[in-house]
Amino acid sequence: MDLVAALTGYSQATRHIQIDTALPRKFAVERFHGREAINESFRFEIDVLSNEPFLDLTPLLGSAARLRLATGAGERCWNGYITHAAYADSDGEITRYRLTLESWLAFLHLRRNCLYFTDLNTEGVCERVFGDYPEARRRYELKEPQRTFGLRGQYRETDFAFVMRQLSEAGMSFRIEHAQDSGAAPSGDHTVVVFDRRAELGKGSTIAFNQQDVGDPDGVVTQFTERHQIVPDRVVATSWKASELLALTGHAQGQADSGAPVMPVREIFDAQRAGRFDTVDGAQRYAEQRFDALRLPKLIHHGAGSSRTLEAGKVHTLTGYLDKAISFVPLSIEHEAVNNLGAEIAQLLAQGELEQGHYRNRFVAVPVGVPIVPPYRDRPTVSGVQTAIVVGEPGSRVSSTRDHQVRIQFPWMRGVAPLPGGLTDTASRSNPAGHAPGNHQSGVVARLAEQTAGPNFGHSFTPRIGAEVVVGFDSGNIDMPVVLGQVYGGRVQPPFAAGEGSSANHPGTLSGMQTQTLDGQSGSRWVMDDASGQSRHELVNSVANSGLSQGYLIAQQGAVRGAYRGEGFELATQGWSVVRAGDGMLVSSTARAQATSTQMDAAESVGQLKQAVATAKRLDSSATGAKASGFAGNAAQADFLKAIDPQQDGKYTGAVNGQSATRPVGTQRDGGAPVERFATPAIVLESPENIAFTTPASAVSYAAEHVHLTAQGDAHLAAGATVAAASGDAVSLFSAAGGLKAIANQGPVSIEAHTATMEILADQSVRIMSTEDRVDVLAQDAIVLQQGPNRITLKGADITVETPGQFLVKAGSHPFPGPATTTVSLPALPVTPPPGDVCDFLAGGFTSGGAGGASSLAATSASAAVPALAAASAPASAPAAPPGPGLGSQAAGASGPRPYIPISSELAGPPSKQPAPPPSVCAQQLQAAKQNDYTVSMGGADYYETDASGKAVLDSSGKPTLLNFAGSSGTFDIEYSPSTTQLSATVIIKVLLKDQYLLDASGQVAMDAAGKPKSIPFNTNGIAPGVKLKPVNRTGGLGSVAGFQKRIESRLNENNYYMRPKACPRGGACTCKVAIALNVKFVDTGRSHKTINLYPTTSRPDAENWGEVQVSWDTSTQWFKPIETQNAIAHETGHLFAWPDEYFVGGGTVYKGYINAQKLVDVQMSQLTDNWQRSTDTNLMGQGMYSAAPAIAKYYMYGFRDWFKDRTGIEWEVLK
Repeated sequence: MDLVAALTGYSQATRHIQIDTALPRKFAVERFHGREAINESFRFEIDVLSNEPFLDLTPLLGSAARLRLATGAGERCWNGYITHAAYADSDGEITRYRLTLESWLAFLHLRRNCLYFTDLNTEGVCERVFGDYPEARRRYELKEPQRTFGLRGQYRETDFAFVMRQLSEAGMSFRIEHAQDSGAAPSGDHTVVVFDRRAELGKGSTIAFNQQDVGDPDGVVTQFTERHQIVPDRVVATSWKASELLALTGHAQGQADSGAPVMPVREIFDAQRAGRFDTVDGAQRYAEQRFDALRLPKLIHHGAGSSRTLEAGKVHTLTGYLDKAISFVPLSIEHEAVNNLGAEIAQLLAQGELEQGHYRNRFVAVPVGVPIVPPYRDRPTVSGVQTAIVVGEPGSRVSSTRDHQVRIQFPWMRGVAPLPGGLTDTASRSNPAGHAPGNHQSGVVARLAEQTAGPNFGHSFTPRIGAEVVVGFDSGNIDMPVVLGQVYGGRVQPPFAAGEGSSANHPGTLSGMQTQTLDGQSGSRWVMDDASGQSRHELVNSVANSGLSQGYLIAQQGAVRGAYRGEGFELATQGWSVVRAGDGMLVSSTARAQATSTQMDAAESVGQLKQAVATAKRLDSSATGAKASGFAGNAAQADFLKAIDPQQDGKYTGAVNGQSATRPVGTQRDGGAPVERFATPAIVLESPENIAFTTPASAVSYAAEHVHLTAQGDAHLAAGATVAAASGDAVSLFSAAGGLKAIANQGPVSIEAHTATMEILADQSVRIMSTEDRVDVLAQDAIVLQQGPNRITLKGADITVETPGQFLVKAGSHPFPGPATTTVSLPALPVTPPPGDVCDFLAGGFTSGGAGGASSLAATSASAAVPALAAASAPASAPAAPPGPGLGSQAAGASGPRPYIPISSELAGPPSKQPAPPPSVCAQQLQAAKQNDYTVSMGGADYYETDASGKAVLDSSGKPTLLNFAGSSGTFDIEYSPSTTQLSATVIIKVLLKDQYLLDASGQVAMDAAGKPKSIPFNTNGIAPGVKLKPVNRTGGLGSVAGFQKRIESRLNENNYYMRPKACPRGGACTCKVAIALNVKFVDTGRSHKTINLYPTTSRPDAENWGEVQVSWDTSTQWFKPIETQNAIAHETGHLFAWPDEYFVGGGTVYKGYINAQKLVDVQMSQLTDNWQRSTDTNLMGQGMYSAAPAIAKYYMYGFRDWFKDRTGIEWEVLK
């Protein structure tokens, strides 16, 4: 028989099975076998016949095809893609080929990937995978909430396995629906429908039950059975959530069937990996899903028949079975069919009569209403550890999270910025950028493992950007990377590299840690040196080269061991150093054998101090017995001894933190005498040899109570220049045995009593001698010489000699010249104001007067209370007298100089030889004063924005714009220091270092010619349309802004304003001056008055955003150029000192005196004099800020002046 005629004599239209392929009219279907199921990709094995034995099957692979099965209503289509095409057999005339038809899910088996997905839920992850397959038609019917995962990893998995795992973990299933478009060319049109257990399933066909296939064109079900199975009755799922230190748990349990026998609890306890659940609801939902999946086999229907409309995943109704309708959902269906090729083909194939053909199926189903959940799929585990590189924000050195996590990038990650040698081709249509951004956008956030970690304790080390780290995976889960450590290699070498290939001069005796600052400079170093006989330990910080070295001291440079420097310990710094001990400190150079003692054992100091106390008591007794002043500090010295003496208070009196505070006895660790401690926070310095305090400059010692110096031997005080001692009360010098000498080798000896009597007393003789000149005895009123009953009185113009005995005058001759008179000038005594006297400028009358002047004019106590003495109380030629106690006996109210006793003019001498005392400083007598966080109102008020003519400015809605400036204020610290006679106001500003980079058209950071990001100056008015900027945080400390700070202070202090008392009678010659200084202090932590963002440059700053350099646009270079001023920032700083604006057009903080009742700036009002201006073109707080040298008005200082007036009670005036 002619095979061609046999095959072509019938069209496919006469066959009940047909196929459409990319090779039309080449095949006739002989038979097929197929399977489709929920959560499976369908697969049909199709045998086709052809009369062409050598067909090229290549065009079939991957092409769309359609398998059609005749039904009562038409045709049932299965659409898919040919994944296999093979030659089966041939008899020379008829050739059999075997084709495999599968869904587009089959393509997912053909790609295996390593990929991370970030910040996506399960649907998003599937979409990202399916997006790489143009054939992928899909739909989602999801009712339950989905969790968004920070990280989901596909590691060495096929796309199909990865997607199946994601759906399984989320409790989602899928079915496949086929388009029934048999008239069109084959397109492979089928849809994967993803649904969850809450979704409503589609409605399927109604099928009749009959034990015999009666020829129904749609077929019948001939077999339908039930299978029952014991399943678990409870699921408990739990997972640890590290971020909350909490175990999240879910429970699911079913009800026992009525009438069922009692059975043991069949619990599935599912202890998941850490981080599996995000919330308790998520844990509960997972437990319910697993429970539903496990109880799915509890009741299963098995069926068979010839129904040609049966579809997996849809609700079908079976009628005629046990006289009732049963609804069921097929889980899987297996199809078998043989085509009706006719007797001739059957004869040729020698397979018997096939003319009628037939179709049969078998299926597994569940009753409708049973939740359909896929079984759990175990994830593949990652073996061992991997290395990765830490990535972060461009330009930064560190990028971590609060929970001690860093972003990393693995070598196998592909994207726009892979690691060196990596791939940029991601082979992905849905995500061509890949998952290797090389910066802070990397979604792989890994926790850092430390040796110890706990609530606010443990180790902490953050790998820098670019560091190579070793990464492990929690439970082998690719989604849970953990940084285990950091490794050296390649361009990263150890800080103390030694051995082969290094420049070190040791084989590797150094170990420890070296840090770097964020700008790449040397940071801190911890070194342990295990060299034989040269063991040492060192802690060093590069700031001020500060370090602590212990043991064998050498000079170490990098990894090189340097020269010998000594032994012991050394604490050194080129900066400041502070040692604080809240309970006391003992510094001793007395060695303890084998260190067998307690921490505060000061036995040597206590013994020496006991001797000092005894010596001081003995000398005090001798001095008071001789009517000299005693040692008032003896009691304090004894109290100090009591505080450190373990025989008194210098010991522990009980247990410390549960341990006995006693010395060891024998082999016992306690039971002896109490352990020593200081009862007061004292400092004791002790040495068995000498103690020296030296400095090439000055040394200062101060005690608010007593300074007690005791020497068992001699006490010496030597000065290369002057020895000056001053006492606020009395000075007593007592010598018990060796006498007392006051000798001036050069210059005079002066002993003065200013306000009381001077007595020179002796039990024996008093000798006053002048070996080369004469002895002058001078007095203002009288001189009295008395011995027993005999007296000579010199008073006024009289000399009186009184004696009860004989008066003899013996001389070689007795000339009696006539009477004569002369005057004498007594040297003026220096006047020292009493403590608290703030008007020592009045004392100038004593220090500047010459002979014959009013140098002895006294003021009464009443006068001392008056800040300014009336100039009329003294002659015009005489300066005013100083306040305070009177220096003579002149009555209050008397005017003019007192008369002087006529004495030989030889005693007066030329006035120029009288040494002039140094001028006194009034302001040093004032009390120190300080106030932190002092707040001052700017004196502003709310007002409607006003134009230059005084009219309200309307907004877009036609309403006036109200500017809310009432209550504006400035806060700063203010302090007066008597030692510097300076009033300082300081504003503390917390600085956040910021920058902003220009983005190019592709959204990347634009680079300049040097390869650095283009930094754009900050402008409070915003940026040009279309320009895109990326804000970033700058790294580094505040050292670079010191010059910026000085420029601000220089502008604010350029007038060098100072204050002096208004009532000073010396006028412009007054020496009582207080300087005003305005300071700016930048900090990055701690207390502050204001926080600002500091950019490298600014073209227009505002109150919150400043720039280190002010710039303007240069049209010639088409870029910004610096302006050599800091006026705009100084203006903003003025606000921090409560200085209001002195402009109103454009909205400034206007002084309230210019705001009228209509809340408008009154432009008709005259500007105030010597006060805040409404508008000015010259001052810093007005438009003058745009000039080269804006004026700092005097009234800017009045706020500081008023604070000082309140503290001193004195009226001050501000001068320039």
